[in-house]
Amino acid sequence: MNLVIDNGNTALKIGVFDRDSLLFQEVYSNQDTSNLLTDLAKYQFRKVLVSKVSPLPSTLESLLEKHPNVIQLNPSTLLPITNCYKTPETLGNDRLANAIAANMLFPNQNCLIVDVGTCIKYDFISNSSYLGGAISPGLMMRYKSLNYYTSQLPLLNPIDNPDLLGIDTHNSIHSGVINGMKSEILGFMGKYLEKYSSIQFILTGGDCRYFLNLSKTSIFVDPFLNLKGLNTILQFNK
Repeated sequence: MNLVIDNGNTALKIGVFDRDSLLFQEVYSNQDTSNLLTDLAKYQFRKVLVSKVSPLPSTLESLLEKHPNVIQLNPSTLLPITNCYKTPETLGNDRLANAIAANMLFPNQNCLIVDVGTCIKYDFISNSSYLGGAISPGLMMRYKSLNYYTSQLPLLNPIDNPDLLGIDTHNSIHSGVINGMKSEILGFMGKYLEKYSSIQFILTGGDCRYFLNLSKTSIFVDPFLNLKGLNTILQFNK
C-alpha cells in the first residue's frame, strides 16, 4: 500500500492506495487533525509521498520520521512527464500532481485541468508535457474579499446555482461570485479551444461541486485527481 499526503493552504488531505486503487481518502482541517493517526493506524504502508506548502502536524511528522520509505515531493523528484514550466521550482505541487494524473487518465492528449480550490488553477498538458496555465482567486477568497474590502457587504457562504439576476444584496453577491466564476472558467475553456482543436477538460478541487453543470461540453470530474497524481509520482519513484 501507498500513503500520499497533501498539506495544502486550507486543509490536509490523505489518500491510501493499493497500487492504482484509492482505498481511503480524508480531508482534515489544518486546525483539527485529531482523528488522523487513528485513521492511519488501520493501514500498513510500504511507501509514503508528502507534498506540503506548510509544516505537517507534529504528530504526523513524528510518525513519518520512523518510516523508512518517505519521499518529500520537491523540484528534484523524478516525474513521469516533461515539465516545461519556465520556473519549475515555483510550480505548485498540486498543479503538477493534477497534470500527472490527467496524463495518466488521458495519455498523449491535450488536457485542461480546472482545479477549484483555495485558488482556481488552470493547467494544460499536451503529449505528456506540462506547458503552464493560470491562477485566479478561488470561491471563498472572492466572498471574503468582498467583505474585507468594503464596509457594508456581508461575508456569505456559497450556495448552489444562484440566479443570474440578484434581487437583493445577498443574491447579488452570490451571482457575482459564482456566476462570475462560471463565466471565467467557460471563457478559459473557449480560449483554449480556439488554440487547440481537441481538448479533454477535467474539473477537480474542493469546491468543484458548485460547477458540475458548467457546460454542455464534456467535462471529466474527479475530486481526487490530486491524490491520484501524487500516487502516480510515488509509484514512478519506487
